[in-house]
Order: sequence, then structure tokens, then C-alpha cells
Amino acid sequence: MGFRREYLLHVPESYVPGRPAPLVVVLHGAFSTGEATARFSGFTELAERNGFVVLYPEGVGLFGLLQHWNAGFCCAMAQQTGVDDIGFLHEAIGEVSERLDIDPAQVFLVGTSNGGMLAFHYAALHPEQVAAVATMAASVGGRLIFESQDHFVGESPVSLAMASPTLPPSSPAPSPTATEDTPPVSVLMFHGNADETVPFYGGQSVRHASAWFLSADESAHFWVKRNRCEGMPEVSFQYDAKVRRKAWTECAQGSEVVFYELAGWGHYWPNKVPDGDLEVFRGLDAASVIWEFFKRNARKPEQVSAAGHEAARPVEGLARVAAEESQSFSETD
Repeated sequence: MGFRREYLLHVPESYVPGRPAPLVVVLHGAFSTGEATARFSGFTELAERNGFVVLYPEGVGLFGLLQHWNAGFCCAMAQQTGVDDIGFLHEAIGEVSERLDIDPAQVFLVGTSNGGMLAFHYAALHPEQVAAVATMAASVGGRLIFESQDHFVGESPVSLAMASPTLPPSSPAPSPTATEDTPPVSVLMFHGNADETVPFYGGQSVRHASAWFLSADESAHFWVKRNRCEGMPEVSFQYDAKVRRKAWTECAQGSEVVFYELAGWGHYWPNKVPDGDLEVFRGLDAASVIWEFFKRNARKPEQVSAAGHEAARPVEGLARVAAEESQSFSETD
């Protein structure tokens, strides 16, 4: 099946050829678009102030609507038809790195919901390509309600039987593909404990009854184990104790895992609050928190070399269709 794949690309006015810039890839959630995410997430404005490039890929949907991503275990048509979103993301990053001077030590992924699941999936499969990942309302695994086994990011769904959805939150989720040589990827997670779409405590989705997700704690512990973190997390509270922050900082190669639990928060991006809902969170600008996290988690030059980062390369077999602020290409799966 062939799909026309598109992405929006924002290059800040301060960009200078020959001076490598960070790249932030922002993946929209299910039923959304890259264009909509560019409007509400705040990353475009932040890029202008901080000099990084932003890539907003578009998922796959019927007639350009109801767009989803194939994150291995989720979601919708993209997952059911085996769309190669990992390949698309890999090629899009490669093409942008060919067109612009991108710092390979500062390639970062951001994702909301299904987009966060793809960000996790890509980072698990290609940890050498990204320095850090940030997600909102995402899970590292799950299953359809009629399945008997769970699937995790970074593995083939047909061969994976990794964890029970009843796994205690305090138990690290397994990550069999990671070894002592696997490059760590710093992870920042936001998740509302009133989320009914990707439930904070795991289990069946209220909004999508056929889907079962692993919990936010299980997702955090997946990365704690994968990044070979030691010790207990540092716990602090913000916004009158409405936000609990857990940080594991004693991890391999200086990486970290940070998890924000938002009390009473649903399936929303933290800096855009529905009218009359949770005024206490209006000051929480997720994009700014994420960028500060990314800045301190850029890879060192020797880590980029050791991770085997692929240099920018020509992209073959792509028919480019340029627009003023976007780049489109066709992909045949």
C-alpha cells in the first residue's frame, strides 16, 4: 500500500548554514495533525527564541483525516495495515539533516498520546539516533482487549510476550533488547492521573474500549531499566502539590528519566487548558520544560561517535514536493 507522506518544517530566522542546529521532532496525537500540533504546542515560538529546527511529521489516515501512527502495538489503521512509520521517521530526519546543518548530538523527539508511543518506539529501536524523548499521555505498551499478551515498543508485536498488565507499578518493565552497550536515551514523561484515553493506572481505555494500555509507572520503569538507572528517584511537588515530579538521575552515561504526574489532569497538552478546567495548570508550559530537559541531555561528541549516529546522507527513491513551510514526499510501503 502506498501513502503520500508529509511533514512541516520550521527553520528559525536565526539559522545559519554551517552552524549545526538542534532538531526537535514533534509527533501529533491520534486524530490530530502536525499542523494543529504546531499551532498549540508552543514549539514553533520556542524555536524562534532558542534557535532549533522543528519537524512536524504527519501520520496516516483516511483522506488525510483521523491520522494515526504505527507504534508497534497501536494504533488504528496505521498499526493494522503495518504502515512503516519508523522508516518514514528515519527518512524524514535523514532528509532534514541532508538539507540543513543539524547537530547529531541534539536530535530530540516529542510526542503526544499515539505520537508519544511512536517516539518511544523509535527511541527503543534506534537509540543511537536520538539523545532524548519527551511524551505526554503515552504508554510503552499494551494490547487489544481480546489478546492474551502485551506488546512493548521496540519489539515486533507478533513475537513479543513481555509483561502482564497486572505487573506491579514498582516492578521495572522488562526490556530484553537493551544490553550494556545500548545507548541510553533520556526520557521525560507527562501524564495526567485522570486520563481516560491512555489510563494513568493502566488497563482498558474508556474512550477506546478495544485497547488496553500499560500504566504510566510501568512506562517510566521501562526506561529506568533500559537506561540502567540506580537508586531511588528524587521526588518533589509543584503547583500546590498538584504536580508530582519523580527523577532518576543516576543512569548510564549521564542520562535521566523524569516523570511528571499531573493530579486531576486528563488527555490534554499541559499548556492549553479547556475553558473552566484546572486553572492551576495554566502556568505549566510543557514545551519550555521539555526544551530545558533537552538542553541538558544533549549527547557529548564521544557519545555520538560511540552510538554510531548515521551522518546525513542522500535520500533515494523520494519524490519531493516543496511548499513554503512544508516538505512532502511519497513513500511506498
